[in-house]
Amino acid sequence: RAGTLGTRTTPRDKRVTWSAALALYNGPPQAGGSWSPALAGAGIYTYTVDGGECTDATAQVTVSEQDKPNAGTNGTLTICKDETVTEAELFTSLNDTPQAGGSWSPALAGAGIYTYTVDGGECTDATAQVTVSEQEKPNAGTNGTLTICKDEIVTEAELFTSLNDTPQALSLIHI
Repeated sequence: RAGTLGTRTTPRDKRVTWSAALALYNGPPQAGGSWSPALAGAGIYTYTVDGGECTDATAQVTVSEQDKPNAGTNGTLTICKDETVTEAELFTSLNDTPQAGGSWSPALAGAGIYTYTVDGGECTDATAQVTVSEQEKPNAGTNGTLTICKDEIVTEAELFTSLNDTPQALSLIHI
């Protein structure tokens, strides 16, 4: 007895093994048969049991391919301190061309390492990580005022000391 027809989806570019092919039969096939053609990737494989004086028994397995999942490759992201990272920020920080529809872990928060997982179905799941770091929020201070003498040119130092609430020292943008 060769068993009855079965089907299987395998990862693209993956070889079908003898034991995997036998396991697909929908009924207990008789051991000692042979497979044709030579086991490779997707295709139709025929299992034949020599019938001796009787007709040979055959059954087939149809093997189809599934694309491997793609989570992209590891990336980095910098966010402002005390902010919560978003899935969109994480996803755009992955390199290459990750497949949409995966899930992120652990729960989204601030700095840390987040793992993106794409379910592989019959294939192995694909994962990539984004390392998130935080930077201090910039502080330009608050609005201030300055009075200068007519025809005097204001200096950056004068402007900076006219800002309120201890601004962070950065270069000024001239308007």
